[in-house]
Amino acid sequence: MGLGVCLEMRRTGLVPNVFALGCVTKGCAALGDKELGECIHCFVLKVGMETNPFGGNSILNMYAKLGDIEDAERVFECMDNHVGCWNAMIGGYAQCGYGFESLMAMSLMQYKGIPMDAFTF
Repeated sequence: MGLGVCLEMRRTGLVPNVFALGCVTKGCAALGDKELGECIHCFVLKVGMETNPFGGNSILNMYAKLGDIEDAERVFECMDNHVGCWNAMIGGYAQCGYGFESLMAMSLMQYKGIPMDAFTF
């Protein structure tokens, strides 16, 4: 239903905000629909929402939940050094079974001087 509402918004000329698109990417992950997720990712790029930490994290999380850690890493590389972005990548590694990479990301985060928060652990 949420995906349908988003599509209807676009058909009527409305642009969904970053929070609506976050819900759509979550739906794509839940359905296992990578193709639709990639379309949403392209739309996020087209409207310039990729610089928003919430938008970027939503896309990153979607790829990680779909098991595509390489695309999640590509999204992460384009994001700012915001603690939430690091947390999303660390969680993505852990979710995909990359425990060592998750620990390495935490170490790199600390090396770069990015303060960890309660969600990092």
